[in-house]
Formats: sequence, structure tokens, C-alpha cells
Amino acid sequence: MIAALMYLPPRQRAAFVLRDVHGWTPQEIAAALDTVVAAVNSLLQRARHTLRRRAPSNPQDWCRPQLTSTDKEILRRYANAKDPETIRTLLAEDVRITMPPEPPVVGIDAAAEFLGRAPDWRTLPTSANGRPTLINYLRRPGSPHYEALVVDVLRIENGKIVESKCLHRCPSRCRLQHARHARFVDEQGSSSVTEERTRLNQPGGHMIKVLFENPWLSLRTVYAPDRGIDGYVFSHEDRCQGRIVAVLPYHDTPAGRRYLVRSEVTPCWSLDPQLSALTGGYEGGDIEDDAVREVLEEAGYAITRADLVPLGDSYASKSADTVYSLFAVNVTGRAQSVATGDGSALEARGSTRWLDTAEVCKVRDPQVAVMVMRLEHQRP
Repeated sequence: MIAALMYLPPRQRAAFVLRDVHGWTPQEIAAALDTVVAAVNSLLQRARHTLRRRAPSNPQDWCRPQLTSTDKEILRRYANAKDPETIRTLLAEDVRITMPPEPPVVGIDAAAEFLGRAPDWRTLPTSANGRPTLINYLRRPGSPHYEALVVDVLRIENGKIVESKCLHRCPSRCRLQHARHARFVDEQGSSSVTEERTRLNQPGGHMIKVLFENPWLSLRTVYAPDRGIDGYVFSHEDRCQGRIVAVLPYHDTPAGRRYLVRSEVTPCWSLDPQLSALTGGYEGGDIEDDAVREVLEEAGYAITRADLVPLGDSYASKSADTVYSLFAVNVTGRAQSVATGDGSALEARGSTRWLDTAEVCKVRDPQVAVMVMRLEHQRP
């Protein structure tokens, strides 16, 4: 449960702990967090939804097992294995390797290929929470030092490894150039990994290095010497896995189409309220669910996934890799209630505003212009 709590944003975590652990009332939590009761209820709802997805479904996963002699022997052999065929003998047929937020690697064939070690890869057998564990160190090409990179927490059943949970310093395989099957992809782009794994690990000699990171943001640089790229720096929003949802509600009137936007303080733009799209960070699961949630929280409209009009993806800047998933929703004739908010003070002080076509074209948020243009292009 402690690990699952780490997936929650700070205000959701605080509300959940105060309510479900300490038994505070929503009114008490609202006073402590300087917000309203409706926002607290929204924080609790979102926190519980995330925890239901993240907390272990198997009750045995809540216990701390003890390493057996068999576990220790398999762990030793696994740490010393240097090639896919040797690793394969230690894996169950349906073995599963997870490295959130990336897709899991499932099945013995894919796992054995994925786990092929690089020449300068070293491992240290140990245990974590009573489970067999490897601490993995990598020496990157040209570096004299080994760097602690990945911790693999294993689950062993009937003498075979059935699961490996990889906990690493940087949440992206692309960023890590995860050395399990690194070979680091040489400068000619050669690699024996599958097409999908090669793509995820930036073939052609590409490498992405993390310069700085915290739970919300990381600063990265790209190296691709064969393409003349020698240190292109960009930012990545770790808090939302580099994905943001943006939604444009609209309704049709006899005078023409009108669009709903947010008016709230966005400190990186101005300390005065600015107009922008309804946006929110990706929280895992289906991006459509995040879009439905944002419309309720920021605009007060209760919609379903079926109401969403997909408008594709968009970038916002050449200095960030953030991808915006864009949607529109027709709210003509729908009743608008009070927006629930996400519990933040800035959002609680914000409001919505309806704009006609001439007014919406003046909004500085580029996602608004992209959504209006794509929506109008779909009009019969």
C-alpha cells in the first residue's frame, strides 16, 4: 500500500491518508487543505480509483515472504546468466516483466531476448521486502564507472521466475536505454532485439540521457551522432508520463457555434487569469477516462466516453516532448453544474467562459486553436 500511495499526487495522497487512515471528515480535510468539500470528495474519488488499480490484487503480495534455499539458488544463477538461452532456463513460460509506465514484456521468448545482458552489466543479488532481488549496475560506453540503474524484484514459483518488477531511476525505457538488452544499439543501428524493442530503445545509435529529474519533470538530452544531433535538450513531464488531455466543449446556437474555455491563473504565463483549454495530466488507464473527468472537474458537465469527439494528438513546443491528446464534446442542451475541481487552489479560483469564433481565435493557448481548426474541418 505504501508503494501504491506513491502514485498519488500530493493533495490526493494527503486527502486519502487523512480520511481513510486517520478518519478525518471531509470538512476537516477541506479546512486543512484550504479548499472546499466538493474538491475534497473529488480528491478522494480519484485517489481511491488510482489505488484500486495500483494496489496488489493478490493478498499474498501484501505479505513479506522469506527467501528459501531454492529462491537463493535461482537468484544466484539468474545473476550470473550472461546470454538469452541461459536466462531462458530460469523463466516460466508465461513470465511477465513490468517497468511502469511502459507496456509489460510477456512470455518466455520475448523475456529471454529482452533480458540479454550487455558486456559491461554487473548484478548484485539481495532481497527487498523478503523477495529475491537484483541490483543492476551498468557501465556506459566510454565511462570508467558503473552506475546503479535498475532493481529487479522477482517472484519465483515452482522453481521458475514468473514475474520481474523492474524499478529504475528513470521511468522510460527510451531514457534509460535499458541495458537489459541494451547492447546499447551500436552506431550502425544493429541489434538482435525485436522490432518493437528496437524502436523503444532508440535504434541507429540514438541515446537519451537524463540531466535532471524530480517527480514532476525531467530534463533530457538526445545524442545521435550519425544524424548530427549532439546534445538536443528538452523537457519531459514525468508526473503525467509525458501525456496531457485537452478538451474543447462546444454548443451550437442560432448565432453560431460557441466554445468553452477556462479562465484561471497559469503562473508560467501570467499571475493574472488567462484563457486556456480544459486540460489535465494523464493518470493511467484510458486517456478517454481522463478527458471525461476533466470536463466534469473544470466545466461541470457530466459526459461519457461515447460523447467525446477525437481530434488526434498535438505537440506544444519543440523544447518538450509532451503529447496532447485532443477531444471535443458537444454540450448543446446539456445542464451545466458546479465544477468539482481537482482540489488545487488555482483551479478552485478559476472559471469557464463561452467564446464565439472571433473571440476564441484570440486565445493564446495553441491547443485551443488546434482543436477549433480540427473540429471545424470535421463539420459536414
